[in-house]
Amino acid sequence: MKKSYSSKPYNQFAVKVSSFGNQPPKNLFPTRFTTTYQASYCPPSNFKKPDPLLNSKKQEKMPTNFNSYFNSPPIFSYPNNNINSYHSQFEPFTPVTPMNYVLPHTDRANWSEISAILNEINFNKPPHDSTLRAIEHIMLKVHKHVPDLSLLKSCIQFSEKPSQEVLEFIAELVIKTPQFFNNSSSIPFLTSCSKDVVTVTRGQCACLLANMFMGTTRLQNLPDLPRRFNFMELFSSTRDLQKDQVKYEKINCILNYFKTIMYSQETLHEPVTFQRFHLDNKSHGTSDLESWMNCKEKLQEVKVDEKHKIEGHKNMIEVDFANKFLGGGTLGAGAAQEEIQFITRPEQIVGLLFCSQMKENEAIRIKGAKMYSGYQGYSNTFTMMPRDHDDSNQEREVIAIDAQDFQRIPYESQFEEFNILREVNKAYIGFYGDPSEISGHQRKALSTGPWGCGVFKGDEQLKFLLQWIAASRAGRKMVYHCSDLAKKRELECVIQNHTGKSVGDLMRDVLNISQRMRSSHKRESRIFTLLNISSKI
Repeated sequence: MKKSYSSKPYNQFAVKVSSFGNQPPKNLFPTRFTTTYQASYCPPSNFKKPDPLLNSKKQEKMPTNFNSYFNSPPIFSYPNNNINSYHSQFEPFTPVTPMNYVLPHTDRANWSEISAILNEINFNKPPHDSTLRAIEHIMLKVHKHVPDLSLLKSCIQFSEKPSQEVLEFIAELVIKTPQFFNNSSSIPFLTSCSKDVVTVTRGQCACLLANMFMGTTRLQNLPDLPRRFNFMELFSSTRDLQKDQVKYEKINCILNYFKTIMYSQETLHEPVTFQRFHLDNKSHGTSDLESWMNCKEKLQEVKVDEKHKIEGHKNMIEVDFANKFLGGGTLGAGAAQEEIQFITRPEQIVGLLFCSQMKENEAIRIKGAKMYSGYQGYSNTFTMMPRDHDDSNQEREVIAIDAQDFQRIPYESQFEEFNILREVNKAYIGFYGDPSEISGHQRKALSTGPWGCGVFKGDEQLKFLLQWIAASRAGRKMVYHCSDLAKKRELECVIQNHTGKSVGDLMRDVLNISQRMRSSHKRESRIFTLLNISSKI
């Protein structure tokens, strides 16, 4: 390596998160054979040449070590009952989950060879040549196939500023993996019904993301995990111009993240928390249709905002329109609401490694991830942009809830009672949040929008009403984002007609109107029209 990052091992980080001791169990890493092809991708003539190093603090040279991070108190994973005191306690945590995510350096035979490969990278040559060969060598060693890195190569070649220091920084993060985790072998999985909380430092997030970038992360022996576990699919060409352009922009977001982190190492000790919520009668009360229809809680205040994005409000909980596999298509060509949220806040991507598929009555909270890139557009028009605000002092909180997918089933089926109950309970468990939160204080408001109404073909008017019902029972106000002025007027009319009513009143109206909608063969929603008529009777 051109530079050496001398650092002291920080022995305070004594997290005992492995069920396996120092050696992984046999057959933990199933071999994954993938047929790949090499594609030579060159952006079209009208492609802008984005600077992947936006938002960086201008300094003449890169910081020379991680000492400030390694010498600071680390953050640990704690059981749920210690979540309110983890800043002051540093007890080792032994998870109750049966399995753990095994970190890359645990495979000692391969790790010594991987470290040697990374140390041999010659950054004096054009940065992509040596680095791409190193990634190919690592992938061949770890995953038994050579990846297509054509989009990554194009991203580096067409950068307006040299990426040499960023690639060197990424390689150094990978080499320092044992120090970042103090030779701990694993991280606890957040599996279904788990009540654990996994808290990692911002530095550990950067380390894990660097391993995903270099291809050292492995497919784990847990069937409910997302199947994408590194950036290799993101780096490869699909031979579809629109999809490749989206991937190109995503890679720039990743490079921009590493550039920003490289010059803000004073923040590496800050925590990023992942927590799983599970609906149960003891904490949340009964949740059948009868209990919803009899709920006496008053409907909370709702504001309709047509000017800002969901992430445009401070001190609110942002709703992630999630896939049941956290992150959805973030590491592919997808660029819907969840994918955009994750790629502009790469620390959230770390959750894909240890958060298993969400069940019908579960939600996942992510707290502390920062926004490193701005953006404009959606889906095929997604483009990375500079941040339009300073995110450095803002502690973001995101709640991931997955809506039902109605793409391949009849439109009117979403008005069935069991589907309505599923959706309102899914929203409620996410909006309710941590049952251990201090009572008596005003709860944070929600920033949300047309949840499950894009690719999943949900009815926008029904989903708004169910979110309002769930938020009100959870005791939270709501800001609903809608860019269409005509829809905004409809929403405000419904809100005005139902202000002062109870959750049960609105739920009964929804169920009565849904019964009529099931017999209708029209795909356009008429819920608001019928609802406004019934409120005047």
